[in-house]
Amino acid sequence: MRLLATILTCVLCLQVTVPRPLEGQAAEGDALARYSVEKKSEFAAAGLEALVPIVGHAYAGDAKAGLVPLAVSVGGLVVIVVGVSRATSCIREEFGLCSEFGSGGGGLILAGFAAYLGGRVWGIVSALNLAKDHNTALRERLQLSFQAEQGSVGAVLSFKF
Repeated sequence: MRLLATILTCVLCLQVTVPRPLEGQAAEGDALARYSVEKKSEFAAAGLEALVPIVGHAYAGDAKAGLVPLAVSVGGLVVIVVGVSRATSCIREEFGLCSEFGSGGGGLILAGFAAYLGGRVWGIVSALNLAKDHNTALRERLQLSFQAEQGSVGAVLSFKF
């Protein structure tokens, strides 16, 4: 649990920073400052969604978008429970009634697991894309474009503790 809390703290504190503008660019500097305050971390959105469904979507700004992946995951869990119930009732009955393929619930368990896993992955990817779309719309609204200078490649990371 401590490791999980440490990882979550690191994910939430990791931010990609934008270099400060030159002194003659005050208006652009204000836009950069506003961008750095209002942007959403894609890694935090995905991490929060992985830990608790819908929380990553809420962080990214649209909790309603997380309802469908959550419903798929919950439906998968329901199918797993039904499959386990059928499998255990089959074990209790005489073996002659459970000899057909799929009548023991194994197929339902597998299908439920696939639906649950699919819903979780869908939710994580959706939260990540939602944060990315938020940042893109914010850059467009603030009329910012981040382009590397010719011949230079790199990123600046800062850690806040």
